[in-house]
Amino acid sequence: MHQQIKEIILSDSNSLYRVTSAFINYSDNIIEFDYKKYKHIYADEITGMSLGRENEYIIGRYAAQLAVENFLHYPLKKVKIKKGIFNYPYIEGTLPAVDISLSHTRKNVFAVAYSRELVIGIDCEKIDVDSTSIIYTQLTDGEKKLLDAIDNESMNAGITAFWTMKESLSKAIKTGLTVSIDLLEITEVNVVHGGLEGKIGFFSQYAIRTWIVNDICISMAYPYMLHML
Repeated sequence: MHQQIKEIILSDSNSLYRVTSAFINYSDNIIEFDYKKYKHIYADEITGMSLGRENEYIIGRYAAQLAVENFLHYPLKKVKIKKGIFNYPYIEGTLPAVDISLSHTRKNVFAVAYSRELVIGIDCEKIDVDSTSIIYTQLTDGEKKLLDAIDNESMNAGITAFWTMKESLSKAIKTGLTVSIDLLEITEVNVVHGGLEGKIGFFSQYAIRTWIVNDICISMAYPYMLHML
């Protein structure tokens, strides 16, 4: 089990905003936290799940708690991550005004915690040839033209990045992909330091930053008027 805790800083002309992230890879199947405790907390939610789905669910909740604890700078004795009406995660109880976003893909989990005054969504996806061939059929003609500017070696990563951009935005607005996919058309993509930055025309209030880490694409949607330091 490998975990990384990082901090992302967003800013405007007056303020700095912290976003804390927790990334966990458990492809080695080694669990380094009190799994039984979390299994007890989420017993109702995981009933009937396969072992693989249970692991994903429990480790995702653990990652979210790590992100929240690092945001608050103190450990939490009792916290529960619940699901909203469109399956977005939220923190149950009376913690300070903190929100979370959560994503997972093939034994990788990514979670962020941030002040509730912000609106943020994240998504991560493993780059996979079989998956990208399917995703490509869901892209618009305009998006395919944007991809033409990416060299062939990066095409699968580019297709996966586009999908994570769409999903991260859908999580920011807390609908997930219940919203029409046509509304999530990417209309602009630029190469920036460390990754890509995308825009979705129907949601111009948001910027989307994408990183490719090994074979994982990670995207984060956030208010466009903020700058990532």
